[in-house]
Amino acid sequence: MKTSWVQAALGALLVGQATAAAQADEFVRIQQDQFVLNGQVYKIKGTNYYPRDAMWASMWTRWDAGRIAADAQLMSDLGINAVRILVPYSNGGWNGPNVPQSRLDQLEYVVNIMGDRGIRSVVTLFDWETSFPAAGSSREADHLKYLSAIVNRLRDNPYVFLWDVKNEPDHPDNYGWCDCNPGDCGNWDCNPAKRNQIVSWLERMCNAVRARDPNHPVAAGMRWWQNLSDVLHFQDVAIFHSYWPNISTEEIPQTKALMGSNPKPILVEEWGWPSNPNPCRRDGRLIYDYNETQQLSVYINHLAAFEEHDIAGGLQWMTFDARAYTTNPDESFEQFFGLWYYYGGLKPAGVYYRDHFPVALFPKVTPPTGPVTGFKASVTGLDITLTWTNPGSTSYAGTMIRYSQSGYPATPDDGTLLVVRPARPGTQDYFIHVRPELGVRHYYSAFSYNLASHYAAPAQAGATVYIRADYDGDGDVDLTDFGYLQRCLSGEFTPQTDPSCQKARHDADSDVDAEDMKIFQYCFQGADVPLRTGCSP
Repeated sequence: MKTSWVQAALGALLVGQATAAAQADEFVRIQQDQFVLNGQVYKIKGTNYYPRDAMWASMWTRWDAGRIAADAQLMSDLGINAVRILVPYSNGGWNGPNVPQSRLDQLEYVVNIMGDRGIRSVVTLFDWETSFPAAGSSREADHLKYLSAIVNRLRDNPYVFLWDVKNEPDHPDNYGWCDCNPGDCGNWDCNPAKRNQIVSWLERMCNAVRARDPNHPVAAGMRWWQNLSDVLHFQDVAIFHSYWPNISTEEIPQTKALMGSNPKPILVEEWGWPSNPNPCRRDGRLIYDYNETQQLSVYINHLAAFEEHDIAGGLQWMTFDARAYTTNPDESFEQFFGLWYYYGGLKPAGVYYRDHFPVALFPKVTPPTGPVTGFKASVTGLDITLTWTNPGSTSYAGTMIRYSQSGYPATPDDGTLLVVRPARPGTQDYFIHVRPELGVRHYYSAFSYNLASHYAAPAQAGATVYIRADYDGDGDVDLTDFGYLQRCLSGEFTPQTDPSCQKARHDADSDVDAEDMKIFQYCFQGADVPLRTGCSP
């Protein structure tokens, strides 16, 4: 069923109230040093994703839902089963800490469209934010507000794979280069005060995520594997980045040694190599190994290391080149880490990635077992009461009801949204459409949906509301009808029990009072004047 990204996101607004039973078998779990879903180990073969023409923060401001859907299929066809989505805190319109609803809609769309194609999402929360505030500070309150908005929105979505609190908190730009050579500096122990400040913030943010979301692991994407010793005790996964050849001889073995008898999954969250420009001017010197041959060599080396040490897997950096190849040595090499060339087609490293380290795509979450049942629309006074029975399936997360005056809404995009109700599996439910337009047929469709915003076929019901003030049935509403109403007036709170006066209870409560008089006045036009629209005998 085709749905817009707004509606795909809207369908999950209230899934946080779904039952724990509904979630139990949908989420990836940790078992020793591997990721497991329903008893099956899933190795991770992933990518760090931005759309080709909307890199970094512009992913959110140059939004292209169709392009993202096409990219998701492209990645799925390559055998990729995980992506990393980096959220840029106050950039790209995210406006941290005051996250706009539109950005949450976009993020959930990406997560769902990937999940629909067997790809689960690592969501990085605080990209580009490097203040690392102290506990109890106003800045920390801002961070918690921002974090809560995102985590609460997605905590019950099985297509989220894990939370990555911060991209490279141990980057030397955050704690100082400590007078070491670029590329050689990685251990933040050279600045213990700044290290401790960052570690304190990381632990508080990880704990904040965990308090809001019991369903997904949480960690931080460390730049340097040696710094894991300071953070592993509060993280669920050992995550580090690797752009160095010692992945098999030092990085993975030393990480395993840090964990000892309490192993956790090892996820190499970034790894790869640029294939252009060649030569490249970097740090005042020309580098000649930013080429496709060296890029392929890195892929061969890293995938062999993953298999040799049986780690959980990794996510290469990054899906697409940001621009076409250049011969300009001053062009940034950061533009050319892609599996795919800018103008399309896989690089040799992309072909190798496709054909090696095979993994299983993740399954879709269990679809809804069917629509709601017993869906009815009944007129009560001037309101329409909708009643139905919810599906009993554990995958059921809620019901959306939409209506139209031109026919039954066929998809969750059609018509006008009336209400979104959270899950109450197997129970009867109702909603009152208050004072819909008079004399017009209203067509209602009820869509049940699951935890990942997949919708079942709609149940349908219709009704029309009239004011029946032509008590004597002569085709007009005149003084004769008014006299009837006067005789039936009982006053507020005094029930009108006379069987002949029941037609005068226009608002459907037990009395005939000033409110019924007001409704009558809508139809009153005098003798021999045809009935107004919405008034009937």
